[in-house]
Amino acid sequence: MKASAALLVGLGLVACADDGSDADPRFYVERVEPEDGATSVTALVFVYLHLSGGPDPERCTAETLRVDAVRADGTVAFEVPSTVTFSGERFTKVLPDAPYLRGWTYRVTARGGEDGCADLDGVPIEPFVSTFEVP
Repeated sequence: MKASAALLVGLGLVACADDGSDADPRFYVERVEPEDGATSVTALVFVYLHLSGGPDPERCTAETLRVDAVRADGTVAFEVPSTVTFSGERFTKVLPDAPYLRGWTYRVTARGGEDGCADLDGVPIEPFVSTFEVP
């Protein structure tokens, strides 16, 4: 009887451990293309974000997922007008309305917080910054 009770307790522990409670509750950018620090990006490229979960299209917009041209000191020179599109469950593209200009460094940002990009469950994205250059 003790063996049966131990087996049931053991099965209960396995069942409890497999309830998804170990799932990462965060929402973040897993990968970006062009890669952070890329220095030879073509002028016609788009920014591709691979996210950890499904983005909410109402909150993940060109305002919360942005591309800006930046000066050498890191200040924003101008915003790049863009369109955000979604493909698959976790992939997002930020498409510039016109080709990127040669000779500029561009900064990609994902803004989180109450008014920022969030996943379908309302979890705000972790702030994200990446840069690339168009020679």
